[in-house]
Amino acid sequence: MEKSFNNHRNFVSTISHEFRTPLSILITELELAKELNKTIDDYKISIDNALEDANRASELSSALLDFARASYDISQINLKTIRVDEVLADAKLNVINKNGQYRVAIQYDNDVTSESSFFDMEGNPYLLQVAFVNLIENACKYSRDNTCNVKISNDDKTIQLHFSDNGAGIDSEDIPHIFDLFFRGKNKKSEKGNGVGLSIVHQIITIHNGKIDVKSKLGKGSVFLVSLPLEI
Repeated sequence: MEKSFNNHRNFVSTISHEFRTPLSILITELELAKELNKTIDDYKISIDNALEDANRASELSSALLDFARASYDISQINLKTIRVDEVLADAKLNVINKNGQYRVAIQYDNDVTSESSFFDMEGNPYLLQVAFVNLIENACKYSRDNTCNVKISNDDKTIQLHFSDNGAGIDSEDIPHIFDLFFRGKNKKSEKGNGVGLSIVHQIITIHNGKIDVKSKLGKGSVFLVSLPLEI
């Protein structure tokens, strides 16, 4: 109980700290607009900047809500028989609808087809789609051509998914920490983010008794490997 209480206290403290930055920037932007703006163009620029800050805070709040949902005990989550490849297809559409510049290619292993019943498992489709969306968006965001390649395969006990990008790769010193909440690696300057997405993915895969790992080389991109059991 003490450990749970301390984790909760640290989590709340960290969330408060993370929200303070975008909200402070938003408040400052609006205060300056009120005091210094003189023309309609000045106000338009201030409104655009304020909207960007507000959207960043909104994205952070949504990510933290997903993280909280992913932190539930598996016994408290509604499970049903799902097709993992269908959830993956829905995640692909979700990403493309949000950003038309992103491209996602899904490839089945040579030994299986899209009709294979081996992609059935007990899981929560909402949470798994959240995990897949985060992995696809990350790959597209860091790829030089905004493309994520996903390979799906199976064996008698597990379903495997490989999410690949052709980006700058992850520094070897960062790899042990990339699933930590709010951690951002040395490539954080190249793309915007809040350091929550991969923590959400890790939580979701874990509560489904799955495993996630990453292989990466600087200058050659990264591959996130997800393994999900056919039975939880």
